[in-house]
Amino acid sequence: MHEVDENTEMGLRNPSDALHILTRSGPATSGENRPRGGHQYVLDPEDAEPGPAGSEADSAGGRGCHVAKPRHGSFGERRSILDEYELTQIGVLHSDDVLELLTIYVREYHPYCPLVPAYLLGPSALERIRRVDFFLLTVILTIASRDSTKHSVIHRYCWNHAQSLLLKVLLAVPWTQTPRTVEGLLLLSEWLPHVESKYLTSGNPKDVFREGRTTWSLVGQAVRLGYALRLDRAAFRGNGNSTSQNQHQNRLIWMFTYIADRQISVRLGQSFWSRGPSLSSNFTAKDFPTLHPTPGLIDENYALILQANLELTQILHNAHAVLYSSTERTLSMIHEGDYPRYLDDFMESATHWDSRWKDMQVSPNIKHALRLLYEYVCLYINAFSFHAVLTRASRPRASERYRLARTQPLDSCFNGGIMSSPDARYIIGAISAARSLLGVMNELDPKHTLRYLPSRYHLYGLYAAVFLHKALDADAIQGTTQKEEVTSLAQRFIAAQKEVSSTESHICHGYSDLLKKLWSSNGSKRVPATQNDTTSSTTLVADTFPKALLQDPLYPVADSFGTLGYGDRMSTSNVPDLAALEGGTPDFTSFESYLFGSLWPELASVGDSGEQGCLDQDAQFGFNFGSVL
Repeated sequence: MHEVDENTEMGLRNPSDALHILTRSGPATSGENRPRGGHQYVLDPEDAEPGPAGSEADSAGGRGCHVAKPRHGSFGERRSILDEYELTQIGVLHSDDVLELLTIYVREYHPYCPLVPAYLLGPSALERIRRVDFFLLTVILTIASRDSTKHSVIHRYCWNHAQSLLLKVLLAVPWTQTPRTVEGLLLLSEWLPHVESKYLTSGNPKDVFREGRTTWSLVGQAVRLGYALRLDRAAFRGNGNSTSQNQHQNRLIWMFTYIADRQISVRLGQSFWSRGPSLSSNFTAKDFPTLHPTPGLIDENYALILQANLELTQILHNAHAVLYSSTERTLSMIHEGDYPRYLDDFMESATHWDSRWKDMQVSPNIKHALRLLYEYVCLYINAFSFHAVLTRASRPRASERYRLARTQPLDSCFNGGIMSSPDARYIIGAISAARSLLGVMNELDPKHTLRYLPSRYHLYGLYAAVFLHKALDADAIQGTTQKEEVTSLAQRFIAAQKEVSSTESHICHGYSDLLKKLWSSNGSKRVPATQNDTTSSTTLVADTFPKALLQDPLYPVADSFGTLGYGDRMSTSNVPDLAALEGGTPDFTSFESYLFGSLWPELASVGDSGEQGCLDQDAQFGFNFGSVL
């Protein structure tokens, strides 16, 4: 009778609730296996198990390859759960290999994203690994072997196995529906295998953006699975006074999910909008006890580092949300000139963050990583002003179009010197941040520090190098000495990226080649001397806006009252360099035209022939346009 009362009390808001009631009411369902709580069901990681590791459905590493028989001598006669791991069964991995790779991961990668539970990283990891950890373990081994030539074969097997497990994650196979899977997805998004990066130098311009799209997909899957597991509730403080260790870990996972979401959203202009910390939560380092220093185990105060990252990421997200909230709002701010108050507020917050955290006692590598993120945020904020100046010169309001029909040289924006521009302090701030960012990157050891940074940090440097190149083209950087210093910074960064590369398929190898091509050119889109060596403002439009936007007949432009009307389609006769964009995704010579893609407007650049489907409309009319400004 009690069972009937429980079912009656359960809510019936949707078909999922009906299934919950059915799972509780069946006579064959035992008490231990019933969902806990009537309103949501979260798979208990302790109870979940993958299918037989040796079954054909779970096989990932074989695929026609013959490898040595597994050896278990190092385990003694006692069997371990690792014996059921696919890569151990086929003989690719042995216990010694696992321990070695775990050690590499803890030393080189874990400090930048301290998300993995301690039991998987300690000396007793082999004894404490569970079946539900297999996906996370595979990701850790894939990452740890990516920059080690000694483990190149293991790396390929691990990545193949990870891809097969990713399919199970996508299909929501029950044993994958755990917080450990979310952790694995987030880590993989930070350090993609280099075997995927080989497409960067394949010669196909669309492959330049493959790494970003893969990262976007992985973060999206992590966000969705996090919501499915109710991890988003960790964004709120519980009602009770005590919090279990699992709740602490779930909160940690969701904070890293939030950071990953905001970072990739700014980078691509496409957001998953994972729930961040609630307005009333105000989480600080004390809310992440598992990251506090532990004598003999954890020397770094990862809790403080996470708090600093959260605060800086929030500033970055707010800047993105305000400055690029929509096409109409962004153009209105540019033409009305009312954005300085926002830039001042954002920079005040960033400066306050710097004064608070710059003296934090952490290891040099972590301090450098925080500094890179800070300089990137400063560059991202101030660069809006630089683009606003160029946009006003190149795209006048609808009422001014006929009066300003004649194009202006690109360098006319700063023909009186940078200090004559009302936007001077913001543009100088952007140039200073870009130079500082590259300066920090150039100070780091390419083979012992830069190599192990998450991929997005290399993109911060890429963003800064392209910005400085565009600033030189616009004559915003004046004086022979300053130009030589900026060029030297960029050249050193390009050389460092080449040195970082452990193989030709390394993503930094591709970045180095692309940047070298850009900086070796005589200006980004300069017209030959026979045409008076000037670059028109309409050429700048072709350089700055994606082709999809230029071809849109309903592309909005602000009228004299600051409201938006719809201009006529821009013809190729009025845009000299638009022809360069007609062949699909531009080649790298026009990569600087994507400077204001927040980092890269990767989704907007994919498949101009309809390959991107719905994403193309997002690029034209939605959130992504703001990020290319």
